Amino acid sequence: MEKYLKPLSSLVIISFFITSIIGWTQGWELLYRPIPGAPVLSPYTSIGFITLFLYKLNLQGANISETISNQLKITLLAVLTSILFFQLALYTNKGSEILGYPISSISTILTFFLIIVFEILSNESKEHTLVADAILLTSIFWFYISICGHIFGEVILTGMTENNDIGLSLPTALAFCLYMALLIKDDHLTYTKLLFQTVKWTKKYILVYALSYLALPLLFILLLKNVEITPGDHIKIFFSFSTIGLFFISLFLVLIHFLSRTHTGLQMICSYTKRIKTDDGHWISIESYLKENYGHRIKHEESPNGQKAMAKQLKKNS
Repeated sequence: MEKYLKPLSSLVIISFFITSIIGWTQGWELLYRPIPGAPVLSPYTSIGFITLFLYKLNLQGANISETISNQLKITLLAVLTSILFFQLALYTNKGSEILGYPISSISTILTFFLIIVFEILSNESKEHTLVADAILLTSIFWFYISICGHIFGEVILTGMTENNDIGLSLPTALAFCLYMALLIKDDHLTYTKLLFQTVKWTKKYILVYALSYLALPLLFILLLKNVEITPGDHIKIFFSFSTIGLFFISLFLVLIHFLSRTHTGLQMICSYTKRIKTDDGHWISIESYLKENYGHRIKHEESPNGQKAMAKQLKKNS
């Protein structure tokens, strides 16, 4: 059932964005502005999401050769990257439309770029990396804080300005959220997922930090209540909150790095001397390794099997 559920979900989401593009061509505002008075859903944002979900649909695996599959993936990412760079070029020249249709906001374009980097990293690397954690957490923070801003009526958290060039609209943020759910489900790169699945005692630390991470925008909302803010300060406050969020993410990555380096991963040990190879290439005893990395004080004692082996060896030598 799950095998068909993911492709079906992608197709449903793709059909929504296709409908949005049709709305632009036919002048049906309800299709590209589903929330009255809210920012419109740019047709180029819709094209970006169609490309991404087609890419994810392709990853779910049709019965085609691996070579053709990889070529399709590269083509989809190349198309999306070209569209994003073209829109950025327009922004640098103070442009806001392509063929009479509004282009995506800066936040939308940057989030697309982060996801593209992650997808490329996912294809090229088979090892867990903190870069993957950083990309995922930064992307999630951007659209999560935007969703909270829309729900609680705090426009500052959405990053929206009078011309809507920066923030994420609610449909865009929700679409990124759905895509990220599919991405995390298939992710094999992040330390966080590895730790959560394999090291039981780390779950409480990850859950506590995750809950704090989710509560951060709510704290921002409380701070903004009953405070008069001029429109000119919206962008400054938005970037200030974003900086706080990125600092919070950095602390989380430090925690994950410490846990992953200490409790997971492949450790090289000599099969003959039983000495451990450190990161700088030196071979040290197990006692030194435990003392330097864990602070343990070592006390030697013979196990029953060790005593038997020693007695056997003494008997053989006598």
